[in-house]
Amino acid sequence: MIGTLFFAASLLVLASFASATEIPPGASCLGDPVAVSRSPNITDLFVVGGDGYVYTASMMPGDKTYGGWWNIPGFQAKPCAPITAVSRSRDHLDIFAVGTNSHIYTAAWEPDFGGWRGWWQVSGFQAHDNSAVVTAVSRDTDKLDIFSVGTDSNVFTTGWQAESGWASWQKIGSLQTSGHTEVSVVSRSPGLIDIFAPDQNGNVYTAAWTGSSWAGWWAVAGGKTGPSSSVAAVSRSANKLDVFVVGTDGRVWTAAWQPGFNGFQGWWSIGSATFPVSAPITAISRAQDVLTIFIMGADNRVYTASWTAQTGWVNWQPVAGYHRLTQGQVGAVSMNNDRLDIFAKTGDSAINSGGSWQTLWQIETWVQKSESAKWCDMFSVMTVEQGGCLWY
Repeated sequence: MIGTLFFAASLLVLASFASATEIPPGASCLGDPVAVSRSPNITDLFVVGGDGYVYTASMMPGDKTYGGWWNIPGFQAKPCAPITAVSRSRDHLDIFAVGTNSHIYTAAWEPDFGGWRGWWQVSGFQAHDNSAVVTAVSRDTDKLDIFSVGTDSNVFTTGWQAESGWASWQKIGSLQTSGHTEVSVVSRSPGLIDIFAPDQNGNVYTAAWTGSSWAGWWAVAGGKTGPSSSVAAVSRSANKLDVFVVGTDGRVWTAAWQPGFNGFQGWWSIGSATFPVSAPITAISRAQDVLTIFIMGADNRVYTASWTAQTGWVNWQPVAGYHRLTQGQVGAVSMNNDRLDIFAKTGDSAINSGGSWQTLWQIETWVQKSESAKWCDMFSVMTVEQGGCLWY
């Protein structure tokens, strides 16, 4: 059965950009930043504010700083909730979030819209709670698949395509999660999907969409993390998978799969540095057979490690000396092969015009030109670039 909330004209609500605004100050938190590149040299950034509203900023070719923030009206999540963004084809954006009623909502943008359209409920499913995460992937042009954990702590999915709209939700196997984990998803080849999640005991499992049906769950080489932790997954080239977890010992571990392997191979420790078991890992491939991962340390700094076939793993290093960041997931995007942007949130105390102290929430960002280049000096998304970014 096809869902009824396809992009029918009668359901569209035009969400035109208002004037640019700062993320509301004085709030007690800020959601994790999420970035996506819908075309070469373009990045769109999304975050849920302390007021529960969704905000976006963007960088276009030739820009030196981000434009924004703009509210995408018509929807309110739990304050500082997670948000997911995906580009299903060139210059198309789709975003997803869980509402205060634990239902999943979506909005969309493309050049002909003249602004954002939505929000629409993806009906027929209730997430585990209103703090739940919905993840999304585009396995082929103009196709979307989303995933979340339901009230019974099982993993559910639905898909969308232009011809038929949203399909009915379905449960994937019988994996019992803690209910508070994120389903990681990656498409390693057109039409194929691989998903990863820990079970209620922290054992790492995977399932796969083969092009016609779901198969799995299978244990990933005996890997284990915290029951409410997440698994980072990335495809560095066609039909290759790399996954990462923070182990129960606090070290980051990785496993890999490619055709010819008898299941996943691993796990291998990436250095000896330790991190909070609950810290989410961000993994990205900026070019074929190149991997970069990020994690927030207990000292509130961003740490990174990288891998190429020629060098192997280059051990953990701090991105910068700044250590007033707030714990959460690091956002990352590669808008072209020669550029990697990362984002993290920070809340600094400041005196407002009334003379009282308030928290000023900002998204900080760093830029790197190549794996061997220094990271650019830190700067706020909305400020003029700092020294050290002469090539930026």
